[in-house]
Amino acid sequence: MNNGLYLAINEGLLLDNVSNIKSIVERFYQDMENLNNIINTKIDEGIQTNWATDLKDSWNQYYTSDIPGTAEEMTNSATNLEKAVAEWKLINR
Repeated sequence: MNNGLYLAINEGLLLDNVSNIKSIVERFYQDMENLNNIINTKIDEGIQTNWATDLKDSWNQYYTSDIPGTAEEMTNSATNLEKAVAEWKLINR
């Protein structure tokens, strides 16, 4: 009796998922860049208020500390999945 674990991998589906993840991350990052540009160019345009200053300061702190790193981590996760599929192919061919 064999109690081993068998795993069926749909290679094409996994690679499609990798492609989709990377595409979603790229769109997310572009949207965040657009939002960043809007916040930094349109908020308080011509009128300086404490609210606008606080919003921009909070946004810039959040954006620079979290967004680029998060996008990179998500892309790296997709790339690691892609590498895992490639390794699986080598082992199982």
